[in-house]
Amino acid sequence: MICGPEAADRMSCSMKVTKTSGGGKMKKSIFKKAAVIALSVATIMTFSFASVFATTASSGTNAGNGTNAAVYLTKQLQMPEGTTTPTKDYTFSFTQNTDKSVATVAIADKIISFTSADAGSASDKVKTVTKQSDNITNGLSFTQEGVYTYTVKETTTAANSDIAKETVDSNTTYTLRLYVKSAETTGKYYVDKASVIKTVGSDGSAIAENDANKIDASVQTDSTNGFIFTGKYKEFVIAGAFQLVNTISDVYKTAPDADTSRTYSITVMIPTFTSTDTAVTSVIAIQGAGTEVSFTSGTAQDVTLTKGQALKFTSLPVGTVITVTDPSTTAMTPSYIQTVGGTSAAAKAGSLGAEQTSTQTITSGTAISDTNSVMNGYVNGLEFINTWATMSVTGVVVENMPFILMGIALAGAALLLIMRRRREQDEE
Repeated sequence: MICGPEAADRMSCSMKVTKTSGGGKMKKSIFKKAAVIALSVATIMTFSFASVFATTASSGTNAGNGTNAAVYLTKQLQMPEGTTTPTKDYTFSFTQNTDKSVATVAIADKIISFTSADAGSASDKVKTVTKQSDNITNGLSFTQEGVYTYTVKETTTAANSDIAKETVDSNTTYTLRLYVKSAETTGKYYVDKASVIKTVGSDGSAIAENDANKIDASVQTDSTNGFIFTGKYKEFVIAGAFQLVNTISDVYKTAPDADTSRTYSITVMIPTFTSTDTAVTSVIAIQGAGTEVSFTSGTAQDVTLTKGQALKFTSLPVGTVITVTDPSTTAMTPSYIQTVGGTSAAAKAGSLGAEQTSTQTITSGTAISDTNSVMNGYVNGLEFINTWATMSVTGVVVENMPFILMGIALAGAALLLIMRRRREQDEE
């Protein structure tokens, strides 16, 4: 309709213009809302992708302030409980893969040192000592952005000069990747993220290099640090590992035919720990004048010793547990003296007629040089002392019983003689 000068027409025209103008504003509002929603979705997706990338590509991250992300390497040394931690260095090499790295940046070998003062912790008869390197990325300098790739291994530890000690290194291999970015300062670069993936297991077998095998190497002095090399250490006590002595006390029984033999039940538990364990499943002990007695780990063995006779184990792994049971005897009171590491404890007395059991763990130590000292020079040992006891609750000694009975008989005969004499006198 064409607007005319009439009032009605002018009103109609005005209404049309107003309606047309309102429709344009609504369309613009819809477009603005759509744009805001699209921007928000894009922002969320951007952060999501960034988060996923950080999760899949990094096990050590950086706050973005230009300092290198931290990476720590852990060495764990396991040994049987009772073993003194060796004073020893363990070395780890970083070989750069030049095919996958943008530039050459060398990482020096890392050395982790252990000493006898490292006590560690023990669980289930296993002692574990854990130590960590300093930050591997400290002092590294880069000249360009990119990914720097390294193969990390534990180098072969020098053989122990002491044949009584054995070290087994870790076969584990890791791939370390350092993701380097430009810092805000021109010409400066830093490690933004670090990725560590296990590629060879502790048994030497290859492992697929994927995110499932990625570990966290950013944690310092914490058990959750996964960049770890686990090794084992074992020590043998060679000279005088253990000695069992049978002693019979003759306090009450001195007859030449006295029973001076004892049959002890002995169980030897040998720890399974290092490469030689398959060979060390049994041990040979020397009884008396050179008679050999064979023991299998975990199996009880009965050994008969006469008075003063000894059973000697001349070589045992540290951590070996020896359990000795002295059987019950109604005529004896048992006791034993235990020697550990050359130091003897006070005698532990048992009860008359009861069996007595002692359990002892072989610990680190050196044999005593003085053969006249504790346990005939043996570092670890047991001396069972069985004392002949009285058998009568009245305090009458069994060995005196024949004399007592003879005395009673003589007294009875004398009494009969006196009574007969009196009867004869009465008859007269």
